[in-house]
Amino acid sequence: MATLTNLMPNQILYDYFSRRMGNTTLREEVCVPVRVIEIDLSTKRALCSRFGNSPRWVSEREIKRYRVNKKVK
Repeated sequence: MATLTNLMPNQILYDYFSRRMGNTTLREEVCVPVRVIEIDLSTKRALCSRFGNSPRWVSEREIKRYRVNKKVK
């Protein structure tokens, strides 16, 4: 799990979540790379970009959900 105080700019984190596989009840686990661009400790937020999309501010609560290392299957 990632913590706000240990983050560095341009660090890559990984977000894992499950989603439906198309029009079915089957589910798949998805790994999304998240790049940390900027950290603001005064407001406890970080500017992050998922999938290389435009960056957005992420709260400390959401950052705790991200993983530092990729899962090995």
